[in-house]
Amino acid sequence: SSDLYGELRPIFLETDGALKAEEYRLEVAETHMRITGGDKYALLYGVDALLERLGVRWPHPERLWREVPQTGTLRAEACEESSKPFFRIRAVHHHQSDHALFAWMGLSRLNYRLQNPPGWYDTELMAHYGVRPFFISHSWHFWVTPKALQEHPEWNPVIGGKRRSVHAEGNESLVHYQMCIANPELRKHVVEQMKQYLRENPQMSIVPLEANDGDGYCECEECQAYGATTSERFFRFVAEIAGLTPPIGM
Repeated sequence: SSDLYGELRPIFLETDGALKAEEYRLEVAETHMRITGGDKYALLYGVDALLERLGVRWPHPERLWREVPQTGTLRAEACEESSKPFFRIRAVHHHQSDHALFAWMGLSRLNYRLQNPPGWYDTELMAHYGVRPFFISHSWHFWVTPKALQEHPEWNPVIGGKRRSVHAEGNESLVHYQMCIANPELRKHVVEQMKQYLRENPQMSIVPLEANDGDGYCECEECQAYGATTSERFFRFVAEIAGLTPPIGM
């Protein structure tokens, strides 16, 4: 009844299969508010759009920059707003990892957080704000660990005529040497590691195959025959792993 609710108006949240993913519509009328979205993320964006119309401002992820109007009554002007993303991936890479960052990302319609493997960050907390994990990083040392290189020394790169093991030379982080990517067994190992990772982390829709930091690419005869330049070898390796080109020796 009007006595019970006063000036409150109902707010409807609805999904609509006719809308594309992350596309939303916001309607503020005299009698109600309605947010319609193509999926659950779109509904969150619609809520964030309404918050902005109510005066919420947050230009920077630090809490200090968050501005929320202090008022006993929330009023939004009548409107009809429709929005859908121009870019499918709208991501940031930020080492902060808490409610503030992810709430700010949602309000800013940023949908992916660039990060290292799950376990480093709380992916459930991210999902609460409509943010999805996007594993993108230097990753050869993640797919082929120091232990794997110890067990398969032939996977280490040849540099200056010598096959060098980063782990044996005291570099625990394994980011300054690359691998002997022409080795077919190493490529098989990378594929299996990526498959296992995706089975264990189904929330990750994107995984990287970026080379390690630094130089130290393999100079063995097989790698030189694998491609004329370092770039050609790298892109051939990535294409084979992705199944875009027929592999050699696999």
